[in-house]
Amino acid sequence: MCNSKCYDTISIIVSLVLGVIFAILVFCFPSLFFLGILFGFLLSIAALFLLTITASSLLRQDKRLNDCICATGKRLLIPALLLLAAAMIAFIFLTLCIATFITYPILTFILYTLITYTFFSLYCFLACLIEAGCHHCGCEE
Repeated sequence: MCNSKCYDTISIIVSLVLGVIFAILVFCFPSLFFLGILFGFLLSIAALFLLTITASSLLRQDKRLNDCICATGKRLLIPALLLLAAAMIAFIFLTLCIATFITYPILTFILYTLITYTFFSLYCFLACLIEAGCHHCGCEE
């Protein structure tokens, strides 16, 4: 399922829609901006930690697991790094008090879009790792 173009399209559309929804909600609840920074930072660190542990594991000697990491690793790495950078930039804006009425929704949109997309990528990565050793997943040698 995760390797289809339909899944990619749906995950991007859902991420953008949730980004817009949270950008609108930040007007009513300004604490969502700080929670987005905190949650985005923690999610990106957790995803990068999981990716690092998995990529450096001795389990990569198994062909199916190695193929899985190669196929879905970059799909997780790129949004996690972007999310980490966006959370750090938003934190800088927040601490320096240079975030204005206009930049809060824009930064919130970017943060929550990347959070959602990182969740979709993390799901694909974990689903592939779980099914790497299963014979019913279509990954026959």
